[in-house]
Amino acid sequence: MGQYQQAIPLLKSNLTVYPDNIFAHANLVVAYTELGRDADASAEAAEVMRINPRFSWGTNRDESVNRRFNDDMRKAGLK
Repeated sequence: MGQYQQAIPLLKSNLTVYPDNIFAHANLVVAYTELGRDADASAEAAEVMRINPRFSWGTNRDESVNRRFNDDMRKAGLK
């Protein structure tokens, strides 16, 4: 939905309860990347890899969304 700034506090709140929630960390990668916060995105990417060193972002039926997420993940250092 493109509401990256609003998503960040919600995702961080989730991580206070579930610190190893890989999907919250991965979505923070996307949010930070979309907002140009590359250092924060890389830090979250490191958390994703800590939780699952074999992490790979899946596909989405909407090709434009899939491409954007994949680009964001790669930019932050994930496959």
